[in-house]
Amino acid sequence: MIVGTGIDIVNIDRIERLMTRWGTLFLGRVFTESEIIWCQQRGRPQECFATRFAAKEAFLKAIGWGLRNGIQWTDIEVKNDSMGKPLFSFYRKAKEVCETSEFRIFFSPFPTTDPTPCPCVIRGKK
Repeated sequence: MIVGTGIDIVNIDRIERLMTRWGTLFLGRVFTESEIIWCQQRGRPQECFATRFAAKEAFLKAIGWGLRNGIQWTDIEVKNDSMGKPLFSFYRKAKEVCETSEFRIFFSPFPTTDPTPCPCVIRGKK
């Protein structure tokens, strides 16, 4: 059963402006250390950060909480498997929510478009 859907669209230049203005303060507040390292190794890191930002926002919308109830940006991490498929990893409060609700999360970012959209669907037991 689908228990939530979310979508977010991020302009790459908006993320680039935030990176320029706030630098590591912005990056450290929103992204995990692994995400920062991964994105900074890419040819266009702002695209990588924008894609991950959109995925995190879409997830937060899909669970219906946003950044309330103790979830922080860095509780949600976007990784890539060995084939390049994006996957979520969850920590702290986000992990607790996903495990207790037995969620299965599906998302599909579009990293090469501007603006960068990312839909997210959550299946669970209800």
